[in-house]
Amino acid sequence: MHVPAHLQEISHNLGLRSWVNSNKDFPKAHYFKTIDDAKTMLEQFREDGADRDELVVQIVATALDAQGMLLTHVLDAGTYDLNTEDREMTWLRACQAAGWVVLQAYELAIKNKEWAPGGGDSSDA
Repeated sequence: MHVPAHLQEISHNLGLRSWVNSNKDFPKAHYFKTIDDAKTMLEQFREDGADRDELVVQIVATALDAQGMLLTHVLDAGTYDLNTEDREMTWLRACQAAGWVVLQAYELAIKNKEWAPGGGDSSDA
């Protein structure tokens, strides 16, 4: 799974991969559990799994926005201009890019057996 092309530059400019993967303060276990819960919830509506990743990313992006940690990171990094004409769309794209990066980290944690879907692990990611 990859960050969609139109969000890759944003992800790179904001250093989202290192923010999620290297930041000891980033609550991976919290977001991984959110992804587990979202996937379970969405299975009730889309048994075929179609477009589920995009829907999960929207849930994670909304949670990142609500928590405020992403905004703090963006302001601290100072590498992304939120003072654009279309500020809401710019912020939405930043949240979406971060959501994809968190979902990538989740998938990698599963692959590396650091997270078990639906159950987490003893180290809580």
